[in-house]
Amino acid sequence: MSDMNAVPSAAGKLPPETPIAMPAGLIFGTWAGTSALCAGAAFAMSPLGLLKPEVSVSATLGSILVSCIMLLGLLAMAPWAARTPSSWSSRWLAATVIRFVTTPFLALLLYSFPPSAEGFLLSVAGTYLVSLAVEAAVVAKSVLAAAAAFERR
Repeated sequence: MSDMNAVPSAAGKLPPETPIAMPAGLIFGTWAGTSALCAGAAFAMSPLGLLKPEVSVSATLGSILVSCIMLLGLLAMAPWAARTPSSWSSRWLAATVIRFVTTPFLALLLYSFPPSAEGFLLSVAGTYLVSLAVEAAVVAKSVLAAAAAFERR
């Protein structure tokens, strides 16, 4: 019966992970594109006759709020700095949790200021989910590529 708590020999050790930098240009580019798409869609709803002007303005303000929160989270992650893939996963998760708490807190704090609270909150939720999905795809692809390169070594 083998000892389950035995420390692996030096020959069985994996080499340390190679630090990588995230593709900062791609990450910030997708943030800008997603932000512009969501805010532009909210703003265009009124001229298209799909929403009342006050609802469209509120939705645009909600989208801008979320875009700013997402940007602050990206800046806190510092994607231009080289870190190990496992560290990137932890940093992204921490930034996402902080944004997940901050977004509804600020949205509810500002709930009564826009002309249409419903349009504001729906835009906040929609922009948050779209931004998170796009960012998760970019970060996951980068971390997985680095992990695959590490596995090939």
